[in-house]
Amino acid sequence: MLHEARSKVDEAGKRQYLGNLWLIINPILDGAMFYFVFGVILNIEKGIPNFIAFLLVGVFFFQLTSKSVNSAAATLLNWKKNTSGAPLPPITGPLSAVVRVWLTGFPSYVVMVVMIFAISPPEQISWIVLLVLPVIGLQIMLATGIALVSAHFVGLVPDVQNLLRAATRAWMFGSGVMFAADRFLGVHPIIDFLVHWNPMYWVLEYVRSALVYNEVPVGEGWYIMALWAVLPLLVGSWLIWRQSDNYGMNGG
Repeated sequence: MLHEARSKVDEAGKRQYLGNLWLIINPILDGAMFYFVFGVILNIEKGIPNFIAFLLVGVFFFQLTSKSVNSAAATLLNWKKNTSGAPLPPITGPLSAVVRVWLTGFPSYVVMVVMIFAISPPEQISWIVLLVLPVIGLQIMLATGIALVSAHFVGLVPDVQNLLRAATRAWMFGSGVMFAADRFLGVHPIIDFLVHWNPMYWVLEYVRSALVYNEVPVGEGWYIMALWAVLPLLVGSWLIWRQSDNYGMNGG
């Protein structure tokens, strides 16, 4: 599965003049565009220390999670037809899609760090930055689990894919990608509940704390991320295993 994912990444790069350089160029363009729109035009950086670094962390980290979920969502739609020559467990479809996303996405994290230190470096840097690594580990697990659950439901009911796109946009705003999600707290108990249990809110909060503000991320966010890292993985794997013969029946 890892070999297949690498092969598809290399194949995609060979079809373009700049090849895999786009893995570095694209995140630079994304970061510049988001800063221009939200930092310059909309000027929403008021009250947010080191807004450029704050924004870059939000954009780059959320993009990899959302790409993992959306790329894996449709992998089971025509599963039987696509694997007629080599019967594989259906779970390999979404897992392979997630692996491809992270193989192409990891360079963007390097680009993000370079951009932060080149444009708006943190005032302090210490061993605390290493705490970003376990957060990334939890992020990969929760993204994979949510991708499995999404692939299961889209594989059975293709229309769910349209709802998933809308849900991803709402998820982005609720995670505080471009602005502090704290501004919504206290508006309504339901919003407080959704933000509190949103794993990407904690991923972004903890990465910003460790990388941008040199603060040790503490609190229940670790438990919430761990819960989302384990539970969707187990549930998604079980659902796909239970419905392995039913995928692609409505996928055309």
